[in-house]
Amino acid sequence: FSLVKINAHWRRVNMDTGAIDDTREEADEAIESLEFPRHITSIPSWVAAISTLKKLDVHDCVQLTHIPMDDLIRLPNLEEIVCAGCINLISPPLEICEVGGKRMLKFM
Repeated sequence: FSLVKINAHWRRVNMDTGAIDDTREEADEAIESLEFPRHITSIPSWVAAISTLKKLDVHDCVQLTHIPMDDLIRLPNLEEIVCAGCINLISPPLEICEVGGKRMLKFM
């Protein structure tokens, strides 16, 4: 399990399955934003299944090399991807990330 910020609340999440380890009713709310911890090396595949996701924040995830743009482009509500500070990012190019999250969607 890792801590993932979901809709401004930190929750324990199984990074392989996306299962939220939280017994509060809030765990069932629509997920609109995700912020991953800095130590992640990849974005879990289950993220592409969150149709309510508006904001994906992976800023300063220095071990992250790829953001699965082909999967994320299918999310109907995605408005912003924050990836500034991901110094090892190959795809999309770091220059695209540094200019701003909403511009990431134009890149997609």
